[in-house]
Amino acid sequence: MDEDVYRYSSNSLGASKSSPVHVPCSSPDASRNLVLAPPDAPGVQQGKFGQTYLCLPKTPDGQAADPIEYTLPDGQTVTAPEPIIVTTEDFQNLGILPSEAHQERAPHTLKNYNTNFWASPQEQTFDIEMGGVPVQVRAIPSSYTFTYGDGQTLNTTNPGYQLGEDVWDQETPTSHKYAEPGDFNYSVTTYYRGEFSVAGGPWQVIDGTGEATSQPQLIRVWRVKAGLVADDCATNPSSWGCPGQ
Repeated sequence: MDEDVYRYSSNSLGASKSSPVHVPCSSPDASRNLVLAPPDAPGVQQGKFGQTYLCLPKTPDGQAADPIEYTLPDGQTVTAPEPIIVTTEDFQNLGILPSEAHQERAPHTLKNYNTNFWASPQEQTFDIEMGGVPVQVRAIPSSYTFTYGDGQTLNTTNPGYQLGEDVWDQETPTSHKYAEPGDFNYSVTTYYRGEFSVAGGPWQVIDGTGEATSQPQLIRVWRVKAGLVADDCATNPSSWGCPGQ
């Protein structure tokens, strides 16, 4: 048989087969020529219907692809057996650093107060080599998930911002109110879109995103009680609200 894929579609009863549908190498369903192969053959992948295929890079004519020649910035040339592509998995495995997570007046806050959180995102650049060809990859922050530790999260494209030590209980796009006192751990996950340049060539978009989560940090939520007293603690250390009372 040839090295294109033939598949069958079922009728509404799911029993009989219609005429075969040809899926060429360039089809989104294949993206590569898929050769029917035994499940234990080297390089085998499994299709969505359980059929096993051997995936081989081919040109639209079914011929083996020619090597790709890349010219480096210094004028030298490097040959790769196929086009260099940075995949989502490659991108995620680069070791992208998370944004640092911050909390106003850490680690303390008050129950039912607007507690301000923010992230410090940064674009990151990686210089790697694939198939002997230099590749530059950049990770660009695009969105964030704030995890507040009490079961609540926030998905946003806004990293937030610092208010300042003299500002209390002010709502921000990334602030949060804790309904109960206690100790919690908060963090922020940053999602990155990726681009790559092969041998100093044009920037190309990476299909998919990378992500990195900051280390959890402690926040202590306190309950506030109010009361009337006649003396301050210097005059009457045993009065209500003084240390140790």
